[in-house]
Amino acid sequence: MTYSIQQAIPRKQRIEAIDVFRGLIIFLMCLVNNPGSWGHVYTPLLEADWSGYGIPDLIFPGFIFLVGMAVPLSLDRRLASGESRLRLFRHVLIRSIILFFIGVAIHMVPDFDLANVRIPGVLQRIAFVYLCGSCIYIFCRPNAFWLAIIGAVILLIYWPLMTLVPLPNGAAPALTPTGNLDAYISNLLLKGHLWEVTKTWDPEGIVSSFAAIATGLSGIWAGKLIKSSGSQQEKALVFLISGVVLVALGQIWGIQFPIIKKLWTSSFVLVSGGWSMILLAFLIWIYDIRGFRKPFKLFAMLGRNALILYIVEELLGSILAAGTGYIIYENIYQNIISPSFGSLLYALTVTALISLLGVTLYRFKIFIKI
Repeated sequence: MTYSIQQAIPRKQRIEAIDVFRGLIIFLMCLVNNPGSWGHVYTPLLEADWSGYGIPDLIFPGFIFLVGMAVPLSLDRRLASGESRLRLFRHVLIRSIILFFIGVAIHMVPDFDLANVRIPGVLQRIAFVYLCGSCIYIFCRPNAFWLAIIGAVILLIYWPLMTLVPLPNGAAPALTPTGNLDAYISNLLLKGHLWEVTKTWDPEGIVSSFAAIATGLSGIWAGKLIKSSGSQQEKALVFLISGVVLVALGQIWGIQFPIIKKLWTSSFVLVSGGWSMILLAFLIWIYDIRGFRKPFKLFAMLGRNALILYIVEELLGSILAAGTGYIIYENIYQNIISPSFGSLLYALTVTALISLLGVTLYRFKIFIKI
């Protein structure tokens, strides 16, 4: 983990819409991850129970999309300078391992229980996708066309794998929480180390993590487009059209292969990637082209330290939920209008604390990288 104290970077040298996107994702993650009570979540902040999706379901894939975008933005300069691919691979591998183990360590807070610690997780999936996407980019150097082809191949293979291939125990495949291949493999290899809510399957399971590589590749495709020649208007238009097409294709594919975030189905990859592109197109247009910045400034500041803010949010959320936060919600927040409204206010309080940290880091020009 490193940090730097930087002078303000001239606006024209940065694609600020990406920072806004990243900060918005962190802000929404804080809101969704920190209700006062999981029994009284404010309805718009609830993820889909299983199939279907809403805004909360698009947050995590948006994060992975952004991780993919960072690959060409960070590696192209080093490749162009003549840095060896093997050295770049070592850099990516070390960074991925650090992210993975930070994710596992977060699951041990506040109770240090190594014997039952959850191994899959958000940072673990990000680390895996970042490693795989970076390796593809470093060693294959695919152009936009081949990125799309590789992503499509992954999604096409994942479809029959989840819907047609019998489970190793002979059972027919089923897209239910415990009847799918992802749940079977995850429970087989990581029994006792899965999501504590279910114990028998995990929303960041082993097999579905391979499908998430396609989400990362869509981000790499977007990063290459950002770096390409052409006006901001042209790029925003390409993102908008591409996003609409992906959402439409995902909805159609969802008829046969349902949109399920917890399985990261192929249709979900298309829909979530499409909405990420649509949002990016809007932010480029409103923030970079039209210069309408004031309402988005908070997100731009949070976006400069997105990863460390997420880690702090996860640690703070776990500590508060285990003690002080629960007491505060039970005695104060849930009595404000209604338990669900109090749950929203509690989530906003935690989000405000994380935002304050992000603004402080930005004001002191401290940008922490892992």
